[in-house]
Amino acid sequence: MTDAYIFTGQILPERQRFGLEGQRLYVKDPSRGIDACLLFGVIDNQLTAKLTGKIEHLSNFMLKTIVSQAAQDIINSVAFTTGRLFELDLIGVVKDEKQRADGSVRFDYFDNYDEVISARKPSVTVQDIVALCISEDGIPVRRCLNDLSMALKEHADSPFYCYRALETIRGHLGNKRDETSDSKQWEVMREILVVDRADIDKVKKYADPLRHGTAVNFTGAEWREIISITWNIVEAYIRFLRSTSPVGQK
Repeated sequence: MTDAYIFTGQILPERQRFGLEGQRLYVKDPSRGIDACLLFGVIDNQLTAKLTGKIEHLSNFMLKTIVSQAAQDIINSVAFTTGRLFELDLIGVVKDEKQRADGSVRFDYFDNYDEVISARKPSVTVQDIVALCISEDGIPVRRCLNDLSMALKEHADSPFYCYRALETIRGHLGNKRDETSDSKQWEVMREILVVDRADIDKVKKYADPLRHGTAVNFTGAEWREIISITWNIVEAYIRFLRSTSPVGQK
């Protein structure tokens, strides 16, 4: 017996009307045991999707990724052909309660946060970061934050955005020491922030193929490690800037 889950969501902004006739997509990934069919459509910006197949073993994270990528393909195509920008807000999934005989269902919300981040105990505050964003160090700080937000939105490309954030830090700190070569700038960064090269290499391992247009597969555990390493380095970077910037000194 195949599993069938129903997803709900919306296309933003709602001030621009978006509609989509029913689309059918077959999703197969033998390495993850996925063999499913996705049906989805949008009426007045409200999205409904049905995923059917061998999917019971998949986490909500993976289920959300499958539906999000399919809808994003359409949104990207519209942006390319019309210049109209839309975003997907996938709200939740309806699942059968198989252990019950009365046909009950369960609705799981897709919370708009990532546990790997929310479980952290940050040593910097929102106020610290905002103050740096409007300081003389603001441009590289803002670039880092933009890339990290993209890393959370685009899971398949997370390593690319994480590594680009690290490269921004490398260039910024290297320039502060008047170093111009990449290798010397990486040395400066590791020295100032007390960063292990092996950690940076872990992110680079997955980022390099993406930077050259090649898709790369990684597990949920590997994704969480990439995110954790990057967040630790960026947080150390923010602490350093806070300690050296007039706006951050207390």
